[in-house]
Amino acid sequence: EEKAEEEVEEEEEEEEEEEAEEEDALRGLVIATASRGGFDLSAFVQAFDNAIPLTMNLCWEVMANCFVNASYDPSLRNNTCPGSITEFHFGFERENVKRRSPIAYPFGY
Repeated sequence: EEKAEEEVEEEEEEEEEEEAEEEDALRGLVIATASRGGFDLSAFVQAFDNAIPLTMNLCWEVMANCFVNASYDPSLRNNTCPGSITEFHFGFERENVKRRSPIAYPFGY
Protein backbone atom coordinates (compact mmCIF):
# COMPACT_ATOMS: atom_id res chain seq x y z
CA GLU A 1 0.00 0.00 0.00
CA GLU A 2 2.85 2.39 0.80
CA LYS A 3 4.43 1.64 -2.59
CA ALA A 4 1.18 2.45 -4.33
CA GLU A 5 0.96 5.79 -2.49
CA GLU A 6 4.58 6.58 -3.36
CA GLU A 7 3.94 5.77 -7.02
CA VAL A 8 0.89 8.05 -7.07
CA GLU A 9 2.90 10.84 -5.47
CA GLU A 10 5.70 10.38 -8.02
CA GLU A 11 3.21 10.46 -10.89
CA GLU A 12 1.63 13.64 -9.51
CA GLU A 13 5.04 15.27 -9.18
CA GLU A 14 5.91 14.32 -12.76
CA GLU A 15 2.61 15.77 -14.00
CA GLU A 16 3.23 19.00 -12.10
CA GLU A 17 6.72 19.27 -13.60
CA GLU A 18 5.33 18.72 -17.11
CA GLU A 19 2.65 21.36 -16.56
CA ALA A 20 5.28 23.81 -15.29
CA GLU A 21 7.43 23.15 -18.36
CA GLU A 22 4.45 23.73 -20.66
CA GLU A 23 3.57 26.94 -18.84
CA ASP A 24 7.18 28.16 -19.05
CA ALA A 25 7.28 27.37 -22.78
CA LEU A 26 4.05 29.25 -23.41
CA ARG A 27 5.22 32.17 -21.28
CA GLY A 28 8.46 32.38 -23.24
CA LEU A 29 6.59 32.23 -26.55
CA VAL A 30 4.22 35.04 -25.55
CA ILE A 31 7.05 37.25 -24.29
CA ALA A 32 9.16 36.62 -27.40
CA THR A 33 6.24 37.30 -29.74
CA ALA A 34 5.38 40.55 -27.95
CA SER A 35 9.03 41.58 -27.98
CA ARG A 36 9.26 41.05 -31.74
CA GLY A 37 6.26 43.35 -32.05
CA GLY A 38 8.02 46.03 -30.00
CA PHE A 39 6.15 45.40 -26.73
CA ASP A 40 7.79 44.94 -23.35
CA LEU A 41 5.72 42.64 -21.13
CA SER A 42 8.08 42.61 -18.14
CA ALA A 43 5.84 44.81 -15.93
CA PHE A 44 2.77 42.75 -16.87
CA VAL A 45 4.55 39.45 -16.21
CA GLN A 46 5.76 40.68 -12.82
CA ALA A 47 2.25 41.90 -11.86
CA PHE A 48 0.76 38.59 -13.04
CA ASP A 49 3.26 36.56 -11.01
CA ASN A 50 2.53 38.66 -7.91
CA ALA A 51 -1.27 38.43 -8.32
CA ILE A 52 -1.69 34.70 -8.87
CA PRO A 53 -0.86 33.57 -5.30
CA LEU A 54 -3.29 36.16 -3.92
CA THR A 55 -5.99 34.95 -6.29
CA MET A 56 -5.42 31.28 -5.53
CA ASN A 57 -5.66 31.89 -1.77
CA LEU A 58 -8.90 33.75 -2.33
CA CYS A 59 -10.23 30.79 -4.35
CA TRP A 60 -9.53 28.44 -1.44
CA GLU A 61 -11.47 30.74 0.90
CA VAL A 62 -14.37 31.05 -1.54
CA MET A 63 -14.61 27.26 -1.80
CA ALA A 64 -14.36 26.87 1.98
CA ASN A 65 -17.11 29.50 2.24
CA CYS A 66 -19.29 27.35 -0.05
CA PHE A 67 -19.42 30.04 -2.74
CA VAL A 68 -21.67 32.19 -0.54
CA ASN A 69 -21.28 35.89 -1.28
CA ALA A 70 -20.44 36.79 2.31
CA SER A 71 -17.39 37.41 4.43
CA TYR A 72 -15.39 34.27 5.04
CA ASP A 73 -16.19 32.83 8.44
CA PRO A 74 -14.73 29.35 8.96
CA SER A 75 -17.00 28.76 11.96
CA LEU A 76 -20.10 29.01 9.71
CA ARG A 77 -19.05 27.24 6.54
CA ASN A 78 -15.79 25.41 6.33
CA ASN A 79 -15.84 23.09 3.33
CA THR A 80 -19.24 21.75 4.31
CA CYS A 81 -20.44 21.84 0.70
CA PRO A 82 -18.63 19.19 -1.35
CA GLY A 83 -21.43 19.26 -3.94
CA SER A 84 -20.79 22.92 -4.67
CA ILE A 85 -17.08 22.30 -5.04
CA THR A 86 -17.74 19.40 -7.41
CA GLU A 87 -20.08 21.62 -9.41
CA PHE A 88 -17.38 24.31 -9.61
CA HIS A 89 -14.83 21.72 -10.77
CA PHE A 90 -17.24 20.52 -13.46
CA GLY A 91 -17.72 24.11 -14.65
CA PHE A 92 -13.96 24.66 -14.72
CA GLU A 93 -13.44 21.60 -16.90
CA ARG A 94 -16.39 22.56 -19.12
CA GLU A 95 -14.78 25.94 -19.80
CA ASN A 96 -11.49 24.17 -20.59
CA VAL A 97 -13.25 22.01 -23.18
CA LYS A 98 -15.09 24.97 -24.71
CA ARG A 99 -11.86 26.89 -25.14
CA ARG A 100 -9.69 23.89 -25.96
CA SER A 101 -7.56 25.01 -23.06
CA PRO A 102 -5.04 22.79 -21.28
CA ILE A 103 -5.28 24.58 -17.92
CA ALA A 104 -5.06 22.02 -15.13
CA TYR A 105 -7.55 22.23 -12.28
CA PRO A 106 -5.35 23.72 -9.55
CA PHE A 107 -7.21 22.66 -6.43
CA GLY A 108 -6.32 19.00 -6.10
CA TYR A 109 -9.82 17.54 -5.96
